[in-house]
Amino acid sequence: MGAAPSTNAHTNAHADTRTFTAYHGTSWENARKIAKSGFIESSDGQLGRGVYVAKEDKATRFAENTARHGGTDGVLIKCEVTVDNPKFIRGGGCSTSDHKSHDAV
Repeated sequence: MGAAPSTNAHTNAHADTRTFTAYHGTSWENARKIAKSGFIESSDGQLGRGVYVAKEDKATRFAENTARHGGTDGVLIKCEVTVDNPKFIRGGGCSTSDHKSHDAV
């Protein structure tokens, strides 16, 4: 995930639950599959398995990187994300075991 929730983030009734707007950058082909079947978490990645979202500028870079997603055109999917017990990190990565007590990083 990006460094912090977007400015429209708010805390829900539970202190450890957050809802915010984020973006998923992918190919047009993958976006069509997501629209039909929903997100499928990846088996790997810098922070481990999961569905990766970010702020719009970072997700745009992923959408534009056709070598990464294997498609011909990039797409941004705007998402409203709700997570329990999130951990927001800045910049670089971390080990998949660094934040085991968090449901989302």
